[in-house]
Amino acid sequence: MRSGTPLNVPASMHIEQLKWAAGVNLIVPVEVRTKEDVRALAKFAKRHLRQQAAIAGEFAGYVYGLAEWRAETPLGK
Repeated sequence: MRSGTPLNVPASMHIEQLKWAAGVNLIVPVEVRTKEDVRALAKFAKRHLRQQAAIAGEFAGYVYGLAEWRAETPLGK
């Protein structure tokens, strides 16, 4: 990645109606490593799909930026 390339990704959810299902793109700061994590993420997404909670409310002010990316990957160092 070039130095100075903007990288700011806020928490968000985008829903797209497909022919066979609803497609959901969920961008949140959550690590999924186990089956229990997958279940918890699915429950989280369902709550938001039913509009029982707002992504912005749960992750207010969260932005994944270049500093976070560099800290997580050997390519960024």
